[in-house]
Amino acid sequence: MEYKLIMAVSGFPSLYDTNSLTYRDLNMRSDAWRQVAEIVGVPESECRRKWKTLRDQHRRERQREKERRESGIGLFNYRPWRYSSILSFLNPFIDARAAGTNGWEVVMREFLDQTDDDDVEEFSESPRLPQAKRKSSDSLLEEYLRRMETRDAQRNLDLDQRDDVTLFLLSLAPAMRRLSAEKQSWIRTKIQQLLHEAEFGAANFQ
Repeated sequence: MEYKLIMAVSGFPSLYDTNSLTYRDLNMRSDAWRQVAEIVGVPESECRRKWKTLRDQHRRERQREKERRESGIGLFNYRPWRYSSILSFLNPFIDARAAGTNGWEVVMREFLDQTDDDDVEEFSESPRLPQAKRKSSDSLLEEYLRRMETRDAQRNLDLDQRDDVTLFLLSLAPAMRRLSAEKQSWIRTKIQQLLHEAEFGAANFQ
Protein backbone atom coordinates (compact mmCIF):
# COMPACT_ATOMS: atom_id res chain seq x y z
CA MET A 1 0.00 0.00 0.00
CA GLU A 2 2.82 2.40 0.89
CA TYR A 3 4.37 2.38 -2.57
CA LYS A 4 1.00 2.83 -4.28
CA LEU A 5 0.08 5.69 -1.93
CA ILE A 6 3.37 7.50 -2.52
CA MET A 7 3.03 7.22 -6.29
CA ALA A 8 -0.58 8.45 -6.12
CA VAL A 9 0.26 11.48 -3.94
CA SER A 10 3.21 12.38 -6.18
CA GLY A 11 0.70 13.07 -8.96
CA PHE A 12 -1.05 15.81 -6.94
CA PRO A 13 1.33 18.75 -6.22
CA SER A 14 -1.39 20.45 -4.16
CA LEU A 15 -0.65 17.89 -1.42
CA TYR A 16 3.06 18.64 -1.06
CA ASP A 17 4.36 21.43 -3.34
CA THR A 18 4.43 24.54 -1.16
CA ASN A 19 5.13 26.66 -4.25
CA SER A 20 1.99 25.49 -6.04
CA LEU A 21 -0.96 27.87 -6.24
CA THR A 22 -3.26 24.96 -5.36
CA TYR A 23 -1.36 24.07 -2.16
CA ARG A 24 -3.45 26.49 -0.09
CA ASP A 25 -6.71 25.72 -1.92
CA LEU A 26 -8.64 23.56 0.54
CA ASN A 27 -11.15 22.48 -2.10
CA MET A 28 -8.42 21.34 -4.48
CA ARG A 29 -6.64 19.50 -1.68
CA SER A 30 -9.82 17.73 -0.58
CA ASP A 31 -10.55 16.70 -4.15
CA ALA A 32 -6.97 15.45 -4.53
CA TRP A 33 -7.29 13.29 -1.41
CA ARG A 34 -10.54 11.79 -2.71
CA GLN A 35 -8.82 10.84 -5.95
CA VAL A 36 -5.81 9.41 -4.10
CA ALA A 37 -8.16 7.24 -2.02
CA GLU A 38 -9.80 5.95 -5.21
CA ILE A 39 -6.42 5.12 -6.75
CA VAL A 40 -5.08 3.36 -3.65
CA GLY A 41 -8.38 1.65 -2.86
CA VAL A 42 -8.52 2.49 0.85
CA PRO A 43 -10.53 5.09 2.83
CA GLU A 44 -9.43 8.71 2.53
CA SER A 45 -8.78 8.98 6.28
CA GLU A 46 -6.41 6.01 6.11
CA CYS A 47 -4.57 7.57 3.16
CA ARG A 48 -4.12 10.83 5.04
CA ARG A 49 -2.93 9.07 8.20
CA LYS A 50 -0.49 6.83 6.34
CA TRP A 51 0.82 9.71 4.25
CA LYS A 52 1.53 11.78 7.35
CA THR A 53 3.51 8.87 8.80
CA LEU A 54 5.51 8.41 5.59
CA ARG A 55 6.10 12.13 5.10
CA ASP A 56 7.26 12.69 8.68
CA GLN A 57 9.49 9.63 8.62
CA HIS A 58 11.09 10.80 5.38
CA ARG A 59 11.63 14.24 6.90
CA ARG A 60 13.38 12.69 9.90
CA GLU A 61 15.49 10.42 7.69
CA ARG A 62 16.45 13.42 5.57
CA GLN A 63 17.58 15.28 8.69
CA ARG A 64 19.57 12.29 9.95
CA GLU A 65 21.27 11.94 6.57
CA LYS A 66 22.21 15.62 6.65
CA GLU A 67 23.65 15.28 10.16
CA ARG A 68 25.70 12.25 9.11
CA ARG A 69 27.14 14.10 6.12
CA GLU A 70 28.05 17.09 8.25
CA SER A 71 29.64 15.04 11.04
CA GLY A 72 31.11 12.28 8.88
CA ILE A 73 29.96 9.72 11.47
CA GLY A 74 28.17 6.58 10.33
CA LEU A 75 28.39 7.29 6.61
CA PHE A 76 29.88 3.92 5.65
CA ASN A 77 27.38 1.69 7.44
CA TYR A 78 24.36 3.90 6.79
CA ARG A 79 21.40 2.20 5.10
CA PRO A 80 18.86 4.54 3.51
CA TRP A 81 15.23 4.10 4.48
CA ARG A 82 13.40 1.86 2.01
CA TYR A 83 11.13 4.68 0.75
CA SER A 84 13.75 7.46 0.67
CA SER A 85 14.29 7.14 -3.06
CA ILE A 86 10.67 7.31 -4.23
CA LEU A 87 9.92 10.09 -1.72
CA SER A 88 12.78 12.20 -3.05
CA PHE A 89 10.27 14.47 -4.83
CA LEU A 90 9.61 15.95 -1.36
CA ASN A 91 13.25 16.90 -0.77
CA PRO A 92 13.20 20.41 -2.31
CA PHE A 93 10.27 21.39 -0.09
CA ILE A 94 11.67 19.74 3.05
CA ASP A 95 15.05 21.40 2.55
CA ALA A 96 13.53 24.81 1.82
CA ARG A 97 11.33 24.63 4.90
CA ALA A 98 14.19 23.58 7.16
CA ALA A 99 16.58 26.28 5.94
CA GLY A 100 17.08 28.87 8.65
CA THR A 101 14.53 27.39 11.07
CA ASN A 102 14.35 24.52 13.51
CA GLY A 103 12.33 22.97 16.29
CA TRP A 104 9.12 24.73 17.20
CA GLU A 105 9.38 27.32 14.46
CA VAL A 106 9.35 24.57 11.83
CA VAL A 107 6.14 23.18 13.31
CA MET A 108 4.54 26.63 13.40
CA ARG A 109 5.51 27.30 9.80
CA GLU A 110 3.79 24.04 8.94
CA PHE A 111 0.67 25.75 10.31
CA LEU A 112 1.12 28.76 8.06
CA ASP A 113 1.79 26.64 4.98
CA GLN A 114 -0.90 24.02 5.42
CA THR A 115 -4.20 23.61 7.28
CA ASP A 116 -4.66 19.85 7.25
CA ASP A 117 -5.90 18.23 10.46
CA ASP A 118 -2.68 16.23 10.36
CA ASP A 119 -0.66 19.37 10.97
CA VAL A 120 -2.97 20.40 13.80
CA GLU A 121 -2.23 17.04 15.39
CA GLU A 122 1.49 17.60 14.86
CA PHE A 123 1.21 20.93 16.66
CA SER A 124 -0.68 19.50 19.62
CA GLU A 125 1.94 16.81 20.18
CA SER A 126 4.91 19.20 20.14
CA PRO A 127 6.96 19.66 23.34
CA ARG A 128 6.86 22.66 25.63
CA LEU A 129 8.82 25.64 24.41
CA PRO A 130 11.82 27.13 26.17
CA GLN A 131 11.01 30.61 27.52
CA ALA A 132 13.36 32.32 25.04
CA LYS A 133 11.39 31.07 22.01
CA ARG A 134 7.84 31.64 23.22
CA LYS A 135 7.60 35.22 21.99
CA SER A 136 8.51 34.23 18.44
CA SER A 137 6.16 31.25 18.55
CA ASP A 138 3.30 33.35 19.93
CA SER A 139 3.73 35.71 16.99
CA LEU A 140 3.59 32.80 14.57
CA LEU A 141 0.47 31.46 16.26
CA GLU A 142 -1.22 34.87 16.07
CA GLU A 143 -0.34 35.04 12.37
CA TYR A 144 -1.75 31.56 11.83
CA LEU A 145 -5.03 32.43 13.56
CA ARG A 146 -5.31 35.65 11.55
CA ARG A 147 -4.80 33.78 8.29
CA MET A 148 -7.33 31.14 9.27
CA GLU A 149 -9.97 33.81 9.95
CA THR A 150 -9.23 35.50 6.62
CA ARG A 151 -9.31 32.19 4.75
CA ASP A 152 -12.60 31.13 6.33
CA ALA A 153 -14.17 34.48 5.45
CA GLN A 154 -12.94 34.22 1.84
CA ARG A 155 -14.13 30.63 1.60
CA ASN A 156 -17.63 31.61 2.74
CA LEU A 157 -17.64 34.49 0.25
CA ASP A 158 -16.59 32.20 -2.58
CA LEU A 159 -19.34 29.73 -1.71
CA ASP A 160 -21.95 32.51 -1.66
CA GLN A 161 -20.87 33.70 -5.12
CA ARG A 162 -21.14 30.29 -6.78
CA ASP A 163 -24.23 29.99 -8.96
CA ASP A 164 -25.65 26.86 -10.64
CA VAL A 165 -23.43 27.28 -13.72
CA THR A 166 -20.25 27.49 -11.64
CA LEU A 167 -21.22 24.49 -9.54
CA PHE A 168 -22.02 22.46 -12.65
CA LEU A 169 -18.68 23.24 -14.28
CA LEU A 170 -16.82 22.44 -11.06
CA SER A 171 -18.60 19.09 -10.91
CA LEU A 172 -17.00 18.18 -14.26
CA ALA A 173 -13.46 18.79 -13.01
CA PRO A 174 -12.80 15.39 -11.33
CA ALA A 175 -13.81 13.47 -14.46
CA MET A 176 -11.75 15.80 -16.67
CA ARG A 177 -8.63 15.26 -14.56
CA ARG A 178 -8.88 11.51 -15.04
CA LEU A 179 -8.54 11.92 -18.81
CA SER A 180 -5.35 12.24 -20.83
CA ALA A 181 -4.14 15.68 -21.87
CA GLU A 182 -5.19 14.96 -25.46
CA LYS A 183 -8.76 14.08 -24.45
CA GLN A 184 -8.96 17.10 -22.14
CA SER A 185 -7.98 19.35 -25.04
CA TRP A 186 -10.60 17.72 -27.28
CA ILE A 187 -13.34 18.20 -24.68
CA ARG A 188 -12.39 21.87 -24.14
CA THR A 189 -12.61 22.45 -27.89
CA LYS A 190 -16.02 20.75 -28.06
CA ILE A 191 -17.37 22.79 -25.14
CA GLN A 192 -16.13 26.04 -26.70
CA GLN A 193 -17.69 25.05 -30.02
CA LEU A 194 -21.06 24.27 -28.41
CA LEU A 195 -21.05 27.56 -26.50
CA HIS A 196 -20.17 29.50 -29.64
CA GLU A 197 -22.92 27.79 -31.64
CA ALA A 198 -25.46 28.41 -28.88
CA GLU A 199 -24.56 32.10 -28.66
CA PHE A 200 -23.87 33.03 -32.29
CA GLY A 201 -25.24 30.17 -34.37
CA ALA A 202 -23.50 27.22 -36.02
CA ALA A 203 -22.84 29.04 -39.29
CA ASN A 204 -20.59 31.62 -37.63
CA PHE A 205 -18.26 29.13 -35.91
CA GLN A 206 -14.81 28.94 -37.51
